[in-house]
Amino acid sequence: MTILSPIGAKARPNLWIDRNNSLDRLELILAAAVAFLAPINAARLPGIYITYADILAVSCLVVMILNRGLPARFFGVMTGAYLVGLLLFCGGLFLGSLVHGDILRGVIGISQYFVAFLILPLVLLRRSRREAMIIAYAFLAALAVVCLHGIIIISFNIDAGLGYISYSRRLRGLVERENEFGGLLAMSVPLVIALARTRMIPPFLAWIGLGGMLYTVMLTGSNTGIISFAIAILATMLTGKNFLRDGAFMVVLCVGVLASIASFGVEILPDVFEKRVVAALSAGDLERLGSLAGRMELTNDALYLAQDYLVVGAGFDQYREVSQHYAPVHNIYLLALVEGSLISLIGLGVILFALLGQASLLIAHAQSYRAGICLAITVLVFALVISALPHIYARFLVLPWIVALGIAMNPALAVGGKRAEILRLWRVRSDV
Repeated sequence: MTILSPIGAKARPNLWIDRNNSLDRLELILAAAVAFLAPINAARLPGIYITYADILAVSCLVVMILNRGLPARFFGVMTGAYLVGLLLFCGGLFLGSLVHGDILRGVIGISQYFVAFLILPLVLLRRSRREAMIIAYAFLAALAVVCLHGIIIISFNIDAGLGYISYSRRLRGLVERENEFGGLLAMSVPLVIALARTRMIPPFLAWIGLGGMLYTVMLTGSNTGIISFAIAILATMLTGKNFLRDGAFMVVLCVGVLASIASFGVEILPDVFEKRVVAALSAGDLERLGSLAGRMELTNDALYLAQDYLVVGAGFDQYREVSQHYAPVHNIYLLALVEGSLISLIGLGVILFALLGQASLLIAHAQSYRAGICLAITVLVFALVISALPHIYARFLVLPWIVALGIAMNPALAVGGKRAEILRLWRVRSDV
């Protein structure tokens, strides 16, 4: 048995079909469990950033090797570009750590990125239509759990500790980070709408879910999350085949929301959203929008520091050591430039290029147009969200585009399917 299995034969576009043994079932259960647990960042070992999803992912990887081998082109035709980008990104960080920083910390950091950007895609991508949908449902179930958990602890004033709620009453939830929580939900919007359009989830349930997601983003008080959420939903609604109808629906919905606020006042909005966002917009004072002034100062500091680290970076997690502010800049592009030099920045650009390139190839074909649009918007929102975040190896940050890509690689999903058939985990069938 070879560890890498060739993919690409036209007669067999999907690697894993006709599953009928216990290892197949175990592999699928582990993969679905990874998709469910990855967004729950609180589910991890104490004192070290190893999540339960990581343990299950490695276990699934071992089962895959024993069962049938790993896919050589798990990323489709853009696999080579993606791997080159990942190697450049991590290579720049490692070189900086070797020359200027802490080599042990560099190895640990690069390992975190390999888990998020290599092991998770290997485990979750290049699966049959049925399996891709089971993984997507598991991911959506996790989103429902983190949203409901957050809404409950805020609504009932449950003392959940600083891990779940910040000093300023901003929701961190099971994700344990405010802005990242908002970004996770924003990146998941295209997937929810795409599945509703193809009747893979009931449309009414999708709109209830989107409402809950929006309310949860408000509870985080994240400006990045709110802006990204709005962009995601507008872009997804206006790129559909019935964009005029969807656009009219969005106008009516916005008018209804504004009329409700005008009638009942801003008191109907979450307190943290009212104080952090609405008050700043009402006063016309953008500096009151969170820590905007502090972030701009860190951005200017990063641009200044970058001049000294264009060839060899400062090393992983060393920005706080070289900055006069002793804090990392919340912009992964600038952080990669300082800590990993131009090598890491170019690598990150190549990763995004590979994702958008894969989406473009899918959009070019009518059968996979919807799936391609879903992937493209998810990646663009991901690129926007990470511009306001430091390091991005958290597993939940990559799950939205991994799940979207997994579905996009099965263009038959673009025309819908039967949910009952997809959810029969033990049914043996071919998806070719």
